[in-house]
Amino acid sequence: MRFVSAKCPACAKDIEIPAEETEFFCPYCGSKFLRDAAYAFAAMPEMSTGDADLSDFVIVGTTLAAYRGTKAHVIIPLNVTTIADEAFMGNKSISSITIPDSVTSIGADCFNGCTSLATVAMSNRITTIGNKAFKGCSSLTEIDLPQSLEILGHNSFQGCTSLTLALVPSSCTLGAFLFDGCPVKVIKR
Repeated sequence: MRFVSAKCPACAKDIEIPAEETEFFCPYCGSKFLRDAAYAFAAMPEMSTGDADLSDFVIVGTTLAAYRGTKAHVIIPLNVTTIADEAFMGNKSISSITIPDSVTSIGADCFNGCTSLATVAMSNRITTIGNKAFKGCSSLTEIDLPQSLEILGHNSFQGCTSLTLALVPSSCTLGAFLFDGCPVKVIKR
């Protein structure tokens, strides 16, 4: 049996697959995919993930389920559309996060307790930010929420004690106690 080099479209790990088969399961993440998808993904340019290693991300399909790294500057991979509940929760190492335009949803408690997180570059396509998503991010000084945002969950920025400016779309549905405990100026636009 002849094997060819490819890359898993879900976790981006290099794999060897039988040349004759058309469907596979990744031996690393268990995702099912077609041979042509693995070939196409292998041909793509390398994804930038900031200081983080791609192996630091646990990605299931197009959902970032967890981040296990300790790097300061993190760029979410471009194949991610959803960041799951608690994906970064309690990570004290992250100081900046870049969320690409492929992402449309940030789960509840996603960055809760990320006390070193000071900078968030937000996707222009996010429609939902879950409850307590950025709660306790005490180093965060400002946040510019995209015009695409439809729902901002309860307590999203509660306890962000350094947060002084929040730009919020005026058409967004706002949860309760969003900025509780923050010295923030909220500008609706």
